[in-house]
Amino acid sequence: MFALTVQKRTWTIAILGIVMLFGAYLRLYDLDKQTIGHIEVYTPGIRLPAGLADPSPRLNLSDTLIGLLVFQEPHPPGYYVLMLGWTKLFGDSVIALRLPSALFGIASILLIYVVSHYEGDNSLTSLLAAGMLAFNGLHIFWSQISKMYALGCLLGLLSTVLLLRLLKGGAWPRLFLWMYIGVTLAGLATVVFFWLIFFTHMLWVLLRSINKPVMPALFNWQTVIWILGSPLWALVIFQSRRSSYMDENLFAGVSHFLQLGFLFEPEEWLANAYTIPAAATFTLIILTFFLGVIGFTAKRNEGSEAAFITQPPYWGVVIAGVAAVLIILKFAQYSKPVDPSRNSLVVAASVLPAFLVLLYFLLQRNWEHIQIVETILAEKSRWLNSFSSLNSLLLIFPTMLTVAVSLFIPLFASRTMLLFVPYLLIVVSRGAVSLIHHNRRWIIILLVLAVVHAYSVNHYKHRLFHPTDYKGLAEKWTPVIQRSDLIFVQYDWATTPIFYYLDANRYYFVNQGYSQKISQNPDSRVWVLTFEVSVPQAIREALIGYKPVKSVEALGIKAELFDRP
Repeated sequence: MFALTVQKRTWTIAILGIVMLFGAYLRLYDLDKQTIGHIEVYTPGIRLPAGLADPSPRLNLSDTLIGLLVFQEPHPPGYYVLMLGWTKLFGDSVIALRLPSALFGIASILLIYVVSHYEGDNSLTSLLAAGMLAFNGLHIFWSQISKMYALGCLLGLLSTVLLLRLLKGGAWPRLFLWMYIGVTLAGLATVVFFWLIFFTHMLWVLLRSINKPVMPALFNWQTVIWILGSPLWALVIFQSRRSSYMDENLFAGVSHFLQLGFLFEPEEWLANAYTIPAAATFTLIILTFFLGVIGFTAKRNEGSEAAFITQPPYWGVVIAGVAAVLIILKFAQYSKPVDPSRNSLVVAASVLPAFLVLLYFLLQRNWEHIQIVETILAEKSRWLNSFSSLNSLLLIFPTMLTVAVSLFIPLFASRTMLLFVPYLLIVVSRGAVSLIHHNRRWIIILLVLAVVHAYSVNHYKHRLFHPTDYKGLAEKWTPVIQRSDLIFVQYDWATTPIFYYLDANRYYFVNQGYSQKISQNPDSRVWVLTFEVSVPQAIREALIGYKPVKSVEALGIKAELFDRP
């Protein structure tokens, strides 16, 4: 028996290693192939020209943090602070910018296996979940872009692993508790939607506390995490002045999510976008829903209560609350000059940490009454008792809440829902393996899953990072630019990525006073950088007397040369 167990474990490790190798290859292959887009130039450490670029260059911590306030960014600072240190060490080449996301994506393949394994799933279920994430086109896509979503997905899985590990018992409970606190706070500081993962963790721990004589220590520590993370709510309140940038077609977004985690989200920027037949889409949605329901209803092994975790000290809770209030008030000092109209809301957010501290002590004192209500609900609702699986709850609760909010405010988008895709894959894997154990003929499902994921990789391989090919234009344009040429550009976020490829210290860029620059350089030729918008009136007036003599084009962008006849 021992020999069989060792042999099974060896095979499991070998298969997982092969899956990770394929996943690593897909995330590292052609990492620098596609153009830098405007969503990537927000990465700190890129030496953009000040006064020409939007956003301005972020070469230090102060500029990085202020950039979150000044420019239209609905993101916490965590990823940007991390990338500031990374680019200082490794530079701002395309490979350097995108490599962290690729590494986060590769590590997520291992973590999804661990998350599934820790909840009691067998090796086949865990391997199948890891395999589907390794070949998920959307996950590969965002693992090759310098943005925070691959990191958010990784931190969500790691936080869940640490929570499950705490409930399994074993050595070093304090170490794992502090790791859980640190990783969870890092997740909250990286992606706004990580709050849904954290609140689901809290809900799951609370649901497991039925019939417990005292309020669980782990839930109390989670309340401390909420208090420590509350200053991020002040940042969200300030950033909410921006209009939503998420998808507005909720039905389409949900249908793409139900295609095994956006396996075939259509290309939104191309008229000839690749789409799969409607019948195939419908079949894939039904398959996902069918396997998901089976996986959701499957019983899971439950860990024991983490009795070895001590309650947080009262003085520590109070200090955390005071520190959070002071941080919010300090933040209000920096946000007021940027947008005075919203500063009162930021200051009002300082009430939240104090409220959470008060709530903490009220829950402690009234735990018996809360326990009675929870027990009654559990006795009357089988649905409440069905959430013994954390992974199932991490699929259902965040998705349903996002859909509900999106009925009023567009929030449902593939890049943010990426955080919850791993839990969908775990539940679907659980359903598929349950069917196979019931009847071996269902093994055909594994073939179906393999085929659709192979097509998904091919689908996203040709998907654009950005609808404007700055790299392609630069490759054609730089050989024909003369040192004396003037280059007229508009001060706009859409123009900024071209400065990644064309050094502003080498070329003469002009974004204002066009007529004056021409009068100062009467013998210079003039390039005009244009997009799918009309040329500004100021540029047209400055070019009176000039004739177009040459143009260089790439997808969504053009540089046109003007000279005197």
